[in-house]
Amino acid sequence: LIMLDRDGKTVDGFTYKKAAAITTQPKHFRVGTKDFIAFAKADHSIALLSRTGGIRTKVKDKPKLNTELFFHKNKVISFTKEGKLMQLDLLNGNMSYTGSYRNDASLDANSKIKLIQNNNELIINGNAISLPYGTYLPAKITSLSSGDFVHLIETVEHKVYVLDKNGEVLSSLPVYGKSKSAVAQSHN
Repeated sequence: LIMLDRDGKTVDGFTYKKAAAITTQPKHFRVGTKDFIAFAKADHSIALLSRTGGIRTKVKDKPKLNTELFFHKNKVISFTKEGKLMQLDLLNGNMSYTGSYRNDASLDANSKIKLIQNNNELIINGNAISLPYGTYLPAKITSLSSGDFVHLIETVEHKVYVLDKNGEVLSSLPVYGKSKSAVAQSHN
């Protein structure tokens, strides 16, 4: 694991001593003035590093994760292979587990929105939304200056849905789409 600056050059002073293979994409989170680099490893441990590569917070539990790590309300969250939602407190390393979800449930989150998807059922910040019956690709969250949006594609009828943070489908939607959705904002 190395750290690069915006020009792609190696950052001096970052020293991480590898113990086990890294199994999730390393992610950078910031809580107050503290930086955290978080990732899961092959031995089921989770590393919370400082910006210099040293251990920022020690994590005792070793959950078997089923998804990548996400940052939500100052915690790192992920699904476990047992279908539980793992929440890791960045400051003290304590973990809690909630819920019982299907093994194929998907998760996406940012600092404001937590999105759980069980095919056509979405849970956005605890609010359950049912979409028309179908087969859906995993929903994603996109943050724009005008707000946060959830978007996903139904693959049989090829419909793209875009929802606001309250789970309301935006007007003039769904529209036709096949394989991938993205939400952007024009600068007009």
